[in-house]
Amino acid sequence: MDKDEKSSILKSLRFKLFLILLSGITATVLLLLYIEVTTSEKELRKDLQENLTNIASTIYTILENTMAQGRKDEVVKNLRHLTDVSPVVKEIRLLDNKKTVKFETLKAIYSPDNLKRLSYPIMARPVCHKCHGQKKLIGFLEVGFDITREKNRLNSMFKRYFTSYWILLILITSYVFITLEKGIFRRLDEVGDAMKAVARGDFQKRISVKGNDEIAKIAKIFNRMSQNIYQINSRLHMFSSFTFLVYQQKTEDYVLDLTLDYLNNIFPGYHAEILIKREGEEIVKKTPDNGDYKENYEEAIVTNNKNIGTIRISSNMELTENELSIFKLMVVAVSRAIEKIRDYEQVTELQENLLHLERLSTAGVMLGSILHEINNPLSGVVGFSELLLYESHDEKTVKEYAKKILEASTRISVTIGNMLNFLRKSGQEEKISMDLNEIVRIVLKLKEVDLRKKHIKVVTAFSDEPVFAYVIPNQIEQALLNIINNAEYAMFKVHSRGTLRIETRHAKQYAQILISDDGPGMSDEVINNIFNFFFTTKPPGEGTGLGMPIVKRIIDNHNGNIRIESRVEHGSTFIISLPIVSDKIE
Repeated sequence: MDKDEKSSILKSLRFKLFLILLSGITATVLLLLYIEVTTSEKELRKDLQENLTNIASTIYTILENTMAQGRKDEVVKNLRHLTDVSPVVKEIRLLDNKKTVKFETLKAIYSPDNLKRLSYPIMARPVCHKCHGQKKLIGFLEVGFDITREKNRLNSMFKRYFTSYWILLILITSYVFITLEKGIFRRLDEVGDAMKAVARGDFQKRISVKGNDEIAKIAKIFNRMSQNIYQINSRLHMFSSFTFLVYQQKTEDYVLDLTLDYLNNIFPGYHAEILIKREGEEIVKKTPDNGDYKENYEEAIVTNNKNIGTIRISSNMELTENELSIFKLMVVAVSRAIEKIRDYEQVTELQENLLHLERLSTAGVMLGSILHEINNPLSGVVGFSELLLYESHDEKTVKEYAKKILEASTRISVTIGNMLNFLRKSGQEEKISMDLNEIVRIVLKLKEVDLRKKHIKVVTAFSDEPVFAYVIPNQIEQALLNIINNAEYAMFKVHSRGTLRIETRHAKQYAQILISDDGPGMSDEVINNIFNFFFTTKPPGEGTGLGMPIVKRIIDNHNGNIRIESRVEHGSTFIISLPIVSDKIE
């Protein structure tokens, strides 16, 4: 046992209480022993005194009578004989009135501690005046008694009492200790162990309840406390799980269904009802109703400082303060989740409208090029149609002209189809797995005429393998067009020509599109602000400051990222990274 354990034992309540009880019991037993021994000793000494007094009185009477008869020799003889035959009387002495020894038997060979002397005055009787004159006090009779046996009896009694009381002390102490150990200390140890278990987080620990004493009451209170803590902890765990899950829901219906499930689990036995206003109608969701309830608790669902509904739970039991707090916090979480969903829907709609407007703006910029792209094949269609209409041709020539017309019409149809797809409002389109190479080709086809007119050369470096990613195609097209339009503007403004390089590749878990130009490049300040709304380096009337922020939002919505590598007078490179899904279309 180390020093810490010894110190712990010495400081323990068990040891302190045991010392107190042991001290109290010992003091009590010793007090009783002292009283008993003192009382018994007094009684023995009293009896001894009485016996010795009677014997001495008898000797005195004999002496007095014998002396009164003048038989001095007989007195001496009788006194000596008495000391010889008596087991108690061991010495007799006669003293005159000046206490001078006039006669004594053989000196007793005894320890002074074992010899007790009693002295009696010898008073003169009338008959004594003849020999002793008119003296009233003739002398003294002194009798020595052997009290060895009485002392032995007293010592034996003391030893017997001492042994008996010490045995009694041991028995009482043992009984008290065992009783305390079983009735108090072990139960206190159980309480201590249970408290340690609760401190470790074991809230299901319980104490056995025995009897109806104070410790039993403590055990009952502890069990109730532990049960309450367990329930509170369980509710808090469920509430924590609820707050995490409720913010992940995408629709209000999912939020309401999840809330009902958790209300039913956190508050079993309670009836829950949710009423919410949405698009001019009231929607009610509730758990099964079991009748009338005495207690009703209702909290408002508030989004953007507007009351949009209520959550109510009902039961025949009152909610505790903790339960009421959890209920209120759940309502707050529901309010925030619905507010988030509605705000997201509004923001999404605004973003979609903004994106669509940006497409229309882009389309307006490209309209001349698109019309030019349509006009060339359309002229061919008209020309070949006139040849077929106004001239006679053999079958082979007719087929050849018809083939030319079909090719030109197909070119027109593809151009118009691409433009319509680009302009279509995406709404809530689902992402699809698509080869990024194909998206780049569509965008370059849309920009082909514009880039050619501004003497911008396009260099492509497509990956040998398809580069698949989950995307909303027209959104990625919009992002690429915005970047290419900026590159086209910068290169043409600086030197009226340029080279645009577009590369696709795999980069670990990402599919990447790299768009590079040989324009004037960008400063660090421009790079740091380029994705902020309404930031632009173009002159007033030429830029809105929305193009690049829309690009950033599109890429973020695809769980991707975009970064810029640029130096002033050394061109710029935009690197778009989108999570890769597969090598091939499934």
